[in-house]
Amino acid sequence: MLYIMVSTMNLVTSEATQNKLWLDDLADNERLAKSDAQGEILKETQRINRSLSALGEVIFALSYKISHVPYRFYCNN
Repeated sequence: MLYIMVSTMNLVTSEATQNKLWLDDLADNERLAKSDAQGEILKETQRINRSLSALGEVIFALSYKISHVPYRFYCNN
């Protein structure tokens, strides 16, 4: 995991904000059929895939300025 600190300054109000942008390398997690994963690894891979799908829907909605962003967090143990 990597985070990038983003600092901004509003030039009109002089208000400063700071945020962290977290990045995580999830490469190859989507290839469940080829992974031969079992047990807890299989469950974790499925959770990651659901998260990636939800993230894709959010990015799509934001990029097309859709008023409703379809995000739901599912936590199934």
